[in-house]
Amino acid sequence: MFRLRPYPVFALAAWSLFLWTSRLGLAWKTAGSTASKVLATVPVAIFVALGLALLGVLLRRPAAEARAGRLHGNARLLVLGVAGWTVAYWLVRTPLILTDGRSGAFHAVHAVLATVSIGLSAWAWHAVRHPADVAEPLVVG
Repeated sequence: MFRLRPYPVFALAAWSLFLWTSRLGLAWKTAGSTASKVLATVPVAIFVALGLALLGVLLRRPAAEARAGRLHGNARLLVLGVAGWTVAYWLVRTPLILTDGRSGAFHAVHAVLATVSIGLSAWAWHAVRHPADVAEPLVVG
């Protein structure tokens, strides 16, 4: 379990993989041209690749670094990049989604997805920028 530390980074990776792998099927089931389906698949592929990269970084670290719950060098930059990409994507897409004339439920679901994604990104960003704040597991009792 220590290999998944810092947990905020694992949470961002797991969320990204869950959210975007489920989106892949939807991109190809919607009506539209093949070109529009391919275009809709691009961000999905990017998010899936980034989620896999984050998991790979967490799982392939030396045991001592994993036990400390810290990331260094390129691994840290990857987390910051994924978090930044996620926030930027949702800051651009959310207004477009909310003004596209679809149902209120569609808008509500996507607002929640954006909020969770941005929140997890901020949490992961904080975890690698201030590792002392999140390095130790929470012990209750």
